[in-house]
Amino acid sequence: MKQLIVMVATVLLGIAIGTVVMGFGDQASLVGESVNSNIAGVMSEYEAAAGLD
Repeated sequence: MKQLIVMVATVLLGIAIGTVVMGFGDQASLVGESVNSNIAGVMSEYEAAAGLD
């Protein structure tokens, strides 16, 4: 009986950790998209100021 309780608790812990990790993955993706957008904006402003259009 104790082994069954430990197994169920381990499975639930694994699901909880997996959910947290997947949440971090989504946040990292959003941050990456934001950084790419900001870099593209800065580069276009630089090109316009330098006359590289």
